[in-house]
Amino acid sequence: MAGLSNSSKDTLSKDHWRVLRPSWVLTLAVLIALAPFFTKPFNMDDPLFIWAARHIQINPFNPYGFDVNWYGTTTPMWDVTKNPPLLCYYLGGFGTLFGWSEVALHFAMLLPAIFAILGTHKLARQCCNSPLLAALLTLMTPVMLVSSTTVMCDVFMLAFWIWAVVFWIEGINSDKISRLLIAGVMVAMAALSKYYGASLIPLLLLHGAISKRRTGWWMSPLLI
Repeated sequence: MAGLSNSSKDTLSKDHWRVLRPSWVLTLAVLIALAPFFTKPFNMDDPLFIWAARHIQINPFNPYGFDVNWYGTTTPMWDVTKNPPLLCYYLGGFGTLFGWSEVALHFAMLLPAIFAILGTHKLARQCCNSPLLAALLTLMTPVMLVSSTTVMCDVFMLAFWIWAVVFWIEGINSDKISRLLIAGVMVAMAALSKYYGASLIPLLLLHGAISKRRTGWWMSPLLI
């Protein structure tokens, strides 16, 4: 930087902020949209995830090894819940550190929402000329706003889903195995958050087949 003219330094500074500013804008937008709901009472299926998270503190190797009264009779938790337990481990760790209040757990769910929107922006940069608008519109969709005010696994899974697609496309386009491996891990995390995440496997496999038009090493990260 020492050998650059003042005008060149100004140009680099502006480019630097041009890259950083969308992330800050989107993070602030998510915070503004969701902060009013930090005190929202737990409802719908929220208690199932919280009960499992609290049980994990006692028995981390058997997250659903307890009984609940969900349908009016005592039933094993593994028979009631319909989702894998990754979010419950996340909430368990967060609850241990910051408590189990509505504010604490809704703040915990703010982070996946931010990553989902930032991932949408990064993905949209490859698909359109208005990635910031695309990310903001995603945030403002009713299903995104409503799901982000729960402590259920939908947005948690979505964050991994979007970043899996981002890293997969970058890996396929650049032939970088590191990107594809990260995508494979993101697919696994999505599937461990909500079973629908496993549908990324045929989706990304089809994308790779269309892009590469041949089999090859690029398929191996999906074995994760």
